[in-house]
Amino acid sequence: MEPQTTNGDLAYLILAVEALEKARAHDCIRLENIERELANSVKRRDSVEIGTPAKGGAMKAYVDGAGDSKDNDAIILELRRVLALAGGTPQPKAEGGA
Repeated sequence: MEPQTTNGDLAYLILAVEALEKARAHDCIRLENIERELANSVKRRDSVEIGTPAKGGAMKAYVDGAGDSKDNDAIILELRRVLALAGGTPQPKAEGGA
């Protein structure tokens, strides 16, 4: 003898499946966010120290040695600018400037 399924059983199963699908979608989004954060944390593992502690201070810049050199240059130039504001090493001259 086969078990009988009622409309209430079907409605419950539909709600359960919908809830599982929503939870799965939420978990997928959460996993994507975790993967993106991990990818970003892996970058900028290389570092360079700008300035000298005995001559006004030093700061460390974290860059991605295998990444885009323009991004790394921007990070280092900003660090030098901040260090110059703090009275450390002078700000570099702009490229192509006199």
